[in-house]
Amino acid sequence: MSEAPRVLFLFTSDTEANLHYMYTPDFRGAIDEHVWGRTAGREVGPALQMDMLDDRGFKGTFFVDVLSEFVFGEGSLQPVFDAIVERGHDVQLHLHTKPHLRFARDERVRALEGAVDEDDPAAFREAMELAIGIFERRAGRRPVAYRAGAYRIFDTHFPVLADLGIKVDSSVNPFKNSVVEPWMLTRTQPYDVAGVLEVPITWCARLDGAFRSEQLAPFASATAQLEALAALPAGSPATLCYIAHSFSFLRVDRQTDEERRLAWNATWKEMVDEEEFELSGHPPQMADMPLMRGVDDARIEVFGRVLDLLAARGDVAGITLYELARDWLGSWDEASAVVDPVPAYDFRAGRGRTLAARRYSASYLEALERGAVSRAGTRASS
Repeated sequence: MSEAPRVLFLFTSDTEANLHYMYTPDFRGAIDEHVWGRTAGREVGPALQMDMLDDRGFKGTFFVDVLSEFVFGEGSLQPVFDAIVERGHDVQLHLHTKPHLRFARDERVRALEGAVDEDDPAAFREAMELAIGIFERRAGRRPVAYRAGAYRIFDTHFPVLADLGIKVDSSVNPFKNSVVEPWMLTRTQPYDVAGVLEVPITWCARLDGAFRSEQLAPFASATAQLEALAALPAGSPATLCYIAHSFSFLRVDRQTDEERRLAWNATWKEMVDEEEFELSGHPPQMADMPLMRGVDDARIEVFGRVLDLLAARGDVAGITLYELARDWLGSWDEASAVVDPVPAYDFRAGRGRTLAARRYSASYLEALERGAVSRAGTRASS
């Protein structure tokens, strides 16, 4: 490893359980199965992810969905926090208010269920304060980094994050639910917004007669991202933000069987009240049900290949978002380039290459003019 790494590899894992991905919904088994990844006599959740990172000298950040304790029980996530911290990895704040807060006893808390999904900074602040309180009890400190559930971040959320002491956000995903100004959606490298360092999700371009995107994330087949990463020139990009989930290595079985849907709904109806059932059953209009069972060894193998490729470069440091906030804030030079790099794989040519996203859009210049974004804050100096 060089003294001054040119590439910061930020492995992030949203650590959460989703009852809708279980073959049979089970409040008691959800954390075991989806958070720990315990299935078929194996454990393929955070412990395996940390093993694979440690083997290459990397550390990772695990965004823990703390409000799920309203569903699974107070203190149910304490062992998860402890296991990650004891291994020297990082825990930070992940926020899903829906459906978790519908299970709260306090009517005022239940009223916050839409706080992440709606552009309401006052409700967002209340939900954040609630979540930070739980996080602080579990971790013994306040979070410094945040990721919105389903990438639902709004422009109005950033000042709230800064005011609550969040130094780094990693929620902006141009291909999912982020509702932010257009200039943010073209960025691939960190930038300052309202006093918060935004670390956008890394994506690769797939060029196969059309332009498609692929997140830097676990896939059973990852030709595009492997070839694209291999073609990146030394020192570029400054950051790679990998996204995973605690259940990423479980096998997804997309069920279209109506009998399976009816059985799932029958069990769910016994578990929740009528209102919750009407809001959150598996609706018949769904094309399929992405249920999880067993281990996806292909995804594990591909993730290992990505880590090996990055570890072999010699200019990559695998750090946590806590370390980023502690050591790297203020070390970014916006003036170094007018474009951000985009790893790409050209299927027709059979090779990887690097494209670029133009930084200085009209939207970006307008944001600079009104002071919504700092002129410093986007690219690590080499």
